[in-house]
Amino acid sequence: PARLALLLGNETYADAVGRLKNPKNDVRVVGEALKKIGFKDPTIRTDQKRSQILNAVNQFASRLADAGAGAIGFLYYSGHGAAEPGGATNYLIPTDATDPTTAEFWYSSVKLDEVTRILRERAPNAAHFVVFDACRNELKLPDKTPGKGFAAVPQLSGMFVAFATDPGRTASDAGVTSGPYAAALAANIIKPGLAHWDVFQNV
Repeated sequence: PARLALLLGNETYADAVGRLKNPKNDVRVVGEALKKIGFKDPTIRTDQKRSQILNAVNQFASRLADAGAGAIGFLYYSGHGAAEPGGATNYLIPTDATDPTTAEFWYSSVKLDEVTRILRERAPNAAHFVVFDACRNELKLPDKTPGKGFAAVPQLSGMFVAFATDPGRTASDAGVTSGPYAAALAANIIKPGLAHWDVFQNV
């Protein structure tokens, strides 16, 4: 079956949000590992605005649908992400969301639920992996307690969703050549003979 990947790496944020140093390294490292296990020419997009993220996800879902039944999709996001304070909705934060002190910040972001819905609806016959390497401790939310970690989500039929950290916790961007989660992911997905849940348990 066809193996297709979309890798999104956002790091050049407004100073008010908090710049990151490794998402572009992360998508490169994970992309190289995916090539070794049969994902040909992973699509890499960096420093994406809200409209660009949604366009990339829609195009990716269309490619998966065109690939036919049994296609495998791997969507990896590295960058800022958070759960809206007081809510249970996870967000991918695009580079054009610039002021985390306003409600508009969340309206300008992309709901993780929106991403998974697009994949399920447009490519229902594909198997989907969605990896959310986000919830950075560098995110400058006005309230330091809620919001930075992700909210737990139910697993969806035909879709495996993985997070770089536990619910309510933050993830690190530290590392010389990539962030720690990307390094662990890249090292483990190329190991032969492991079921996907074993791979992610190891990660």
